[in-house]
Amino acid sequence: MHGVQEYWIIDADELFIEQYHLVDGEYKLILKASQGHISSFALPGFTIPIQAAFNEDVNMETMAAILQSQPSA
Repeated sequence: MHGVQEYWIIDADELFIEQYHLVDGEYKLILKASQGHISSFALPGFTIPIQAAFNEDVNMETMAAILQSQPSA
């Protein structure tokens, strides 16, 4: 199957993320949360704090950590 492996719905009003993952041809709700971390099925090793989607300071800290973890060119 050539479907999208996962998708996230980010609710900026209610401050939560829903994560859906393609399982046996159907999308299953894997996570619905406003705290903690979310890990991608499509991008192994990619995990971010959920609050990075809603809090600018957490977002900037997360982006800096991601950039620092990248190998140098």
